[in-house]
Amino acid sequence: MTNSTSKYDPVKEALQSRRKLEIYSYTLTCDWGLAEDAVQEAFVVLYKKQENLGENDNIYGWMKKIVRDKSIDIIRKRKKFTSMDSELMDLVENSFNSHESNLKHEKLKTMHKALEDCMSHLNNEDLQIIQKFYLHRLSCEKIASQISSSVNAIRLRLSRLRAKLRKCSNGKLENLGEAW
Repeated sequence: MTNSTSKYDPVKEALQSRRKLEIYSYTLTCDWGLAEDAVQEAFVVLYKKQENLGENDNIYGWMKKIVRDKSIDIIRKRKKFTSMDSELMDLVENSFNSHESNLKHEKLKTMHKALEDCMSHLNNEDLQIIQKFYLHRLSCEKIASQISSSVNAIRLRLSRLRAKLRKCSNGKLENLGEAW
């Protein structure tokens, strides 16, 4: 018998963002060794406080704040810079956040284009069902009555169309070298 309830692990979740955190720290320290040290120290803090964190907490945001603080501490301890200009640090952080936002926006545009390409290959009836369900937000019952079909047939068709579009768009994204 397997246990269906697995315990939430914030350390595991944070490890998925480790490289992003190192890059973020590097934007502050301009030194890969120091950046890795700051992230490592942040993971020590996370390990000690993991019992207080839950699934609803923004682990990446929490870790990013700790990494920032640790990066600044490391710079000060090693006297890499004679003074820390907090405005400069804020500008660097804003620049990093803007870059992350731009990457997300570009990813969404790429995904949208792939989906549009895939939808252009659907037949008219399938396209109308997708539009009625997602664009016009009609229920399966309403769509079924409009096209004289059973509700289960509409649900099955939507399920198959979603699978077809997912497979098509994932294939297009893979061809572009995107990891999804």
